[in-house]
Parts: sequence; C-alpha cells; structure tokens
Amino acid sequence: MAGKPCIRGMRVTVGLIAFAARLAQRHDPRRELMRLLIDMNLIPRWVPFLRNAGHEAVHWSSVGSISVKDGHICDYAPPTWLCNF
Repeated sequence: MAGKPCIRGMRVTVGLIAFAARLAQRHDPRRELMRLLIDMNLIPRWVPFLRNAGHEAVHWSSVGSISVKDGHICDYAPPTWLCNF
C-alpha cells in the first residue's frame, strides 16, 4: 500500500473506510424500496408483510380479475411501475 495507513493484516486503507462511512451517512434506504404486484400464486397475506418492510405492495386480486391469464398481469405491471412478485 506504499506507506498508506491501513488496518493490520488487511489491504483496506483507512481512507477507503472513511470514504465508505461518509457514503453510508448519505445513503437513503427509501430509494431501495420497491413497488410490488403480488401474483395470484401467492396469498394476499404477503401484502401487509411487505408493506411493514416499507415496500409498496398490492395483490392482483385487489386490482384485476382472478381468472386473467399471466400475460395480462405481466402487461399491467410495467406501465404502473410495479414489479411482479
């Protein structure tokens, strides 16, 4: 490491750790949350579980017909910014 201070036995410099700490302070966990469309093959009880974790979740049975084909569900999700789950 050419004279740069580092943690003993590791090749991680103190400067890199300080940079990571500053980056973590600016980290906004809300940006990592997802908008999820729960498919019919999963029970609706997933919705409150995912919402409690901070995600936006909706079960297909509350949005559309339960007898619709998978292709329609897949077509519905992208324009509404939902990810199929």
